[in-house]
Amino acid sequence: MNYDSGQVGEMRWLREPPSTDRRPPADRWILAELPTRQPTQADVTTNGIGDHADALRQVVETIAGLLGADGGALAVVDDDGVMQWATATSQLAYLLTQVEQDFEEGPGVDARATGQPVAIPDLRLGQRWLRLGPVAASHRVRAALAAPVRAADGRTLGALTVIMATPRQWSQAEAQAISGYASILGQLLVTAADAAQQRRLAGQLQTALDRRAVIEQVKGVLMARKGLPSLQAFQLLRHTARSSSRKLTDVAAEIIATPHA
Repeated sequence: MNYDSGQVGEMRWLREPPSTDRRPPADRWILAELPTRQPTQADVTTNGIGDHADALRQVVETIAGLLGADGGALAVVDDDGVMQWATATSQLAYLLTQVEQDFEEGPGVDARATGQPVAIPDLRLGQRWLRLGPVAASHRVRAALAAPVRAADGRTLGALTVIMATPRQWSQAEAQAISGYASILGQLLVTAADAAQQRRLAGQLQTALDRRAVIEQVKGVLMARKGLPSLQAFQLLRHTARSSSRKLTDVAAEIIATPHA
């Protein structure tokens, strides 16, 4: 399991083989990672996360340390709440994000839904999450504190969660603190996305300029070869491209490459 690589791996929650264990069935689960499938990853190139994955993990690690937690995780979701990317500072924290994704319940899910921090002192107690609670607790995730990660315009981007391997009573100050940290992460994610968007726009502009340069070059070639004015040279180029169902740039490159045509 690569829990700090910025990759979301596929996991299954499987019951153990029959045994004499008398614990409730929900407590008897094991984590099985599928070795035959390569880890999947969101298109982090387009949303800007990929360029900042290490920095984001380090920020999460710092936040977990400030809160005295055993680990922390940041999960980024799409508009439907489906996790697209996650990073974590410990195996236990990463495990919780996966259980939440599989069961569609948990502190991070509730934090995103309510827009408020969610503090759980002991996942073994209470009936809040009938599936997630016992599974997480059986893998030594006992307490959790989560907050929604949101953009300035109110969009929910994901959830920040810190966890403990032992029960813990989270204070109001800690709940307020993780909300503040989550707000900072939201700003970082938006900044990363904006930077990626600017890079995409710059790339598109450069591509357009390059295409235009090629077209202008071939117009000059046609004007010289056939004695055509600029407009007619372009019309000839466009007609040739349409009649052969090819792109203007492809036809232009061919004309330039065949000087005696």
